[in-house]
Amino acid sequence: MRRFDHVLTNYDTWLASEHRAEWTPDAVVRFGAAPVSKRLNQWLQDVPCILIEQPGSFRDPSNQATVVYGDAIDYVATINKSYDADLFKRFVLFEQITESTKPALSGESALTRHLLASRLERIFVSNSMPIRDIDTTLSAGQSIDVVANRGANGIDGIISSALGACHDTDKAALLIGDLAFYHDSNALQLVKSHPGSFSIVVVNNDGGGIFSFLPQASIAPQMFEDLFGTPLQLNLRGFADTYGLSYQRLEQPEDVTAAIEAGIQLIEFPSDRVTNVAEHRRWTASITDRLTMGNES
Repeated sequence: MRRFDHVLTNYDTWLASEHRAEWTPDAVVRFGAAPVSKRLNQWLQDVPCILIEQPGSFRDPSNQATVVYGDAIDYVATINKSYDADLFKRFVLFEQITESTKPALSGESALTRHLLASRLERIFVSNSMPIRDIDTTLSAGQSIDVVANRGANGIDGIISSALGACHDTDKAALLIGDLAFYHDSNALQLVKSHPGSFSIVVVNNDGGGIFSFLPQASIAPQMFEDLFGTPLQLNLRGFADTYGLSYQRLEQPEDVTAAIEAGIQLIEFPSDRVTNVAEHRRWTASITDRLTMGNES
């Protein structure tokens, strides 16, 4: 959907606003699978939902939607005449505000944004923080093929999956964290057999970055590191040397573009988990503050 203009792609960011309850729609018409955004699902949990489905399919894990079987195209004209234009205009404004702040993204999010702007046919994205950063930074109208594992939301076999999913491309990349990289590092043996240019971009924040965003981050620091952070202190250059891969350690997020163009096979971006949380929250707050001012004007 994000290949098209006029798609609301930044809802997970602006739904962090304290005013989100004021924007709740009267009803939702959904086509296809259920959304995965926690904020979106919480926002819409009490809103009546009509699910337009193909015969033989049922994709309502909440078991709360009214399911209508038929061709989606048959319903578009009717919906187009009856939607709340003022509410949609407000959401479009929220999208514009969010898009205008994306150049201010820093750290891991900035890396993802520059990776998406690189000349790639396909990007395979690992679970946890990489897929969430893609969701944050990928804008409407960007024509790039993004692939990820879905279902068993684990970090096993990511490098192998990426190599298989990108085997038919001339220029592709994998965005992955150091923990998922380590879990499938023996697949590096296959990188040189890729028929085109394949780059592995590793966000090395020395552990599981997503847990720093969750409630368990408030427990005793050493207990958190032992149970959730699980730092590995990986030497990524050593992996590159072992498997005969070209290697580059990035100094700035924007350096990933040149590394991709040069065909570097293993690209490391050093990061810090605590700093990453602060950067994400600061950027989101800068947007919700602007929405608050607009809401009160």
